[in-house]
Amino acid sequence: MSQRIGIVWFRFDLRIQDNLALITAIDENQYILPVYIYEEHEHGSANKWWLHYSLTSLTNSLKDLGLKLIIQQGDPIQLIPNLIKETKASSIYWNKSYEPYGIKRDKELTNTLLRNRINVKSFNSTLLCPPEEIKNDQSQPFIVFTQFWNKCLTTLSPARCYGRKMTRTSLLPPP
Repeated sequence: MSQRIGIVWFRFDLRIQDNLALITAIDENQYILPVYIYEEHEHGSANKWWLHYSLTSLTNSLKDLGLKLIIQQGDPIQLIPNLIKETKASSIYWNKSYEPYGIKRDKELTNTLLRNRINVKSFNSTLLCPPEEIKNDQSQPFIVFTQFWNKCLTTLSPARCYGRKMTRTSLLPPP
């Protein structure tokens, strides 16, 4: 029987708490491979300082769970398919990016991976709700925050805003 390996691609969500990509990967796979890919164009000098300390913290948090963060540099569209091939991973998980570059990159990568029969799952992790989800009565984005917020209060369920504490035992397969 083959072992299910899932890759979790960390981007700007360098945390293990309340990370839907990581939670889902743990629930669906026997082995987890956490990955961070450094893309030079995304980082100014202040961001590099933040990134250094955030990656150090993430590395330590993952180590406490028995996982090792793999850090690579380059183009994810090239690196991720190679990593999947090398590790024989069958799934990849990430939290969505809403910047134009990230949307384009993720769409291209998703299409490539799906053509190769790799399971791709992405999650909203940085916003209360995705921009395309809450619209006014004319199916347009809201312009006035109060109207947006009132719609959120009637649309969002408490289950959408949950977190799950990650522990070493949460990585074990169910009995």
